[in-house]
Amino acid sequence: PTCTPPCHHGTCVKGGTCVCDVGFGGYGCEFAVSLLAPNTKVKDSANTTLSYFNATFPELTQPSNQITVLLTPTKPLPAVKFTLFARHSKLPNGTMYDYRVDTVVDGVITLTLPNAESGIWYLGVSAQVDTPAPFQIEYLESFSCPNNCNGQQCESSTGVCICQLPYVLPDCVLYTETLSFPQSPEPTRVVTGNATLAKFRYYNFFVFGSYNSLNITLLKRNVGTGPNPLLFDEFELANTLPSPLGTGVSIPVNMKSLFLAKGKNPTLTNFDYVQMTDSSEPAISLYTEASTLSSEWVIGLYGDTEYDYTLSVSLATLCPQECNSDLIPAHG
Repeated sequence: PTCTPPCHHGTCVKGGTCVCDVGFGGYGCEFAVSLLAPNTKVKDSANTTLSYFNATFPELTQPSNQITVLLTPTKPLPAVKFTLFARHSKLPNGTMYDYRVDTVVDGVITLTLPNAESGIWYLGVSAQVDTPAPFQIEYLESFSCPNNCNGQQCESSTGVCICQLPYVLPDCVLYTETLSFPQSPEPTRVVTGNATLAKFRYYNFFVFGSYNSLNITLLKRNVGTGPNPLLFDEFELANTLPSPLGTGVSIPVNMKSLFLAKGKNPTLTNFDYVQMTDSSEPAISLYTEASTLSSEWVIGLYGDTEYDYTLSVSLATLCPQECNSDLIPAHG
């Protein structure tokens, strides 16, 4: 095969294309290209002929992640400009580039690539002077983890969260387990688990058909230390509308363990219903219209202490005369 221009530092392959040796680039492999590693300064010099560098940028997984290229003159020459070019996959020049920044030689060029495509990037540096002007160049990788990993561990060198179950990637959100009910006129689903202090654990489920009663029972065992170190708690929560308290209800923190919301994950300040009982209060049994109950619901178990638990969720169809409402729902 024949390559035009000829391959100065490479091999001409079928199709008339040069495959350059390591450390060279350009159509004819005529330009020397120095390798840049992250957070490593490289010294060089440039004049009107570009000096080239290449670097492999990682995938930027978050909008706040970015690549920053710094070019610093090491011997200021008055009234001389440096120009920094950047281009993905190919050598840049004065007319073909993805980014370009100009500055006087005694200033520092800062080129920020907030959404840089991953892969090989080529950087070109020129100076408007005949005698080569010295400089040093480096690039910095800046990573931040999504949502700061919601309090879990952030690996700052990669921007990736290290999540402990039940928290899951990418940002260590709380794992939501879907509850399914057996075929029964009054189905019940029972699950067990453990609560972490000051964290939520979520369960979602769907209600269909003529059910108009929902009962949720939380049995806490092996209760650890925390703001409410009870030895034994049993709560029953069910849905009824409208709320007699309305919005803006203030509920003591040490009474919050069991939350319920319609179609969303409840939080300490954003929920539809919350248990208002402790071990000294009776159980609660309630009902509402089937059309109101038919929806997706999410239970939030909050770790007011560390504890093991058994969670029971029951559905039923009750007659109106069986209704006895003691629930105090609250909207956050």
